[in-house]
Amino acid sequence: MRRIYDCFLFDGEFVMLAHRIAELDGVVDQHILVEGAQTMQGASKPLAWAEARATRPDLAARIRHVGLPRLGPADSSGWDREAFQRNAAVFALQDARPDDLVLILDVDEIPDPAVLRRLKRDGLERPMRLGMTRHYEHPLRLGPRSPCCADPTLPFATALPRLKPGRWEALDPMWFCAPGVVVRVMDILGDPARGLPPRSMQALRRGLHAAPVIPGAGRHFSYVDPSARPAWKFRRFAHADLATNRTTDPHHLERCRTHGMHHKGWWYAEVPKGPVPADIGRLMTRLAEAGAPVEPAVGRGRLARGILRNHAARRSTSRQPDARIARIDRHFGRVLPLLLPALALEAVARRVRRLIMHRRDAAGAAPIGQSHHV
Repeated sequence: MRRIYDCFLFDGEFVMLAHRIAELDGVVDQHILVEGAQTMQGASKPLAWAEARATRPDLAARIRHVGLPRLGPADSSGWDREAFQRNAAVFALQDARPDDLVLILDVDEIPDPAVLRRLKRDGLERPMRLGMTRHYEHPLRLGPRSPCCADPTLPFATALPRLKPGRWEALDPMWFCAPGVVVRVMDILGDPARGLPPRSMQALRRGLHAAPVIPGAGRHFSYVDPSARPAWKFRRFAHADLATNRTTDPHHLERCRTHGMHHKGWWYAEVPKGPVPADIGRLMTRLAEAGAPVEPAVGRGRLARGILRNHAARRSTSRQPDARIARIDRHFGRVLPLLLPALALEAVARRVRRLIMHRRDAAGAAPIGQSHHV
């Protein structure tokens, strides 16, 4: 029987780690946790799992730990450090066979156990991406698929209309992304007899844009773990462009979370209808047991959400000094009457841009791709 090696990056997200181990119990043969003593932006940090594993024997017995004292040369970029960390998982595959399967994921990307059982039984003929629902800051909120990084030449390039997800059991593909991949060991190490060159794990994850997607293959719980909130994560992960005082302003981020919207105003995160899926219910229980704060109900007022969304989009591109933006964020309620005319103009511009985008894309649906939240 082929085995499954679950390789993922870790930066102290202990609730998500415990959820991952529990949900994949009996399906994954070996979890490979890779962490560094640097953030991807180069700051020093402790090896969180190395320090905690003695107190978590329930998890330690199932995890192979790869701890890295640094993530490459001092002049590395954030993406270089991410690649260095992800590629280091190969050192924990020493007992793997060519046809064994490798998941190349982040800790908050949880594959569906039923899909893994099928792959374990049937195997793979080529690398495939894993189609996952996109959850944003709370297990119940779904964010629609959108580009990872906006094209700076296109104003409001990622502005989506308000979309409603419908019911949990009948979600449109718009609410799925495909951030991770499943490959064979031979796809990483190479196999001359089959004409397969060796490829790094980062290259497989980020380079397989045309790979087929396995639908309904799991969930991506972006920023859901209490240790991975945007204000904290923006200063640690590969997107160094988000590590600014403006982007991490706590007043702004809390407003966005309360009203269920992307921090740059790209889209709304919405709650599907119907019974909550069992696996999401289990994660919510784990979050509560870990003392995570209760998530506020999403603001439902359409006008209020629209105003705040337009403000989020406007502040992300404004050339005003950061100190002035910070004062607006602190006293938003008082200065709102002065902002309304500009926000109204921004709303019209976003609507026009959306119409242009949708006409351009009307000829065919966009692929799920590997888009994710930033």
